[in-house]
Amino acid sequence: MSTFLVILIAAGVFVYLLISSNKANEKQKELLQTQAEKRGGQLDASSSNLLLQVGNLILQICPIPSRKGVPAETHAVLGAQSIEELVKERSRFPKITIVSDTWLQNSTAPNGHTRVLFGDEKFDKAFIVYGENEADVRRVLTDEIRQKLSALLPKSPFLKTHPDSTSTTFFSTVGVINNSEGYDLYIDTIVSILTNLA
Repeated sequence: MSTFLVILIAAGVFVYLLISSNKANEKQKELLQTQAEKRGGQLDASSSNLLLQVGNLILQICPIPSRKGVPAETHAVLGAQSIEELVKERSRFPKITIVSDTWLQNSTAPNGHTRVLFGDEKFDKAFIVYGENEADVRRVLTDEIRQKLSALLPKSPFLKTHPDSTSTTFFSTVGVINNSEGYDLYIDTIVSILTNLA
């Protein structure tokens, strides 16, 4: 009798998790569809990721659910009509890396980069900003963008404007965004950064 009860409870938990997961996926799809309609984008049919045209680039917003030992994340990945075009566009970006306090313990300056401080004690404490050229970093990270990044701080934002061999992720946060206002802030921040990078 107790084995049957354990199996019944386990089956109930499994069904609950499956239903919860499906509801969360449907909510994400609805939130991203709203953003697509608002911004003239579209949802990728195979993944339900949001695709937005930003200049010559395609910005893909990818909510990634948690998986074994890894928390949920939201990634912004850059693409283009061709790999050559993507490499050309990203090669024009000034090299900037931003890590938030969650990532600080493992943070070291990329080769050839120095830390840039803004004289904003709260921002400078919450984020480490590295760049090859301080003037470019300051041009891209305006007061408005730094305020937006600060508003995203609970989600531990990470930005890397230059490509490397391991990732095409441009911007990421810990946790899947779960409301329309959160996506507005997330996408507005990325689009503002991309606009200033051009």
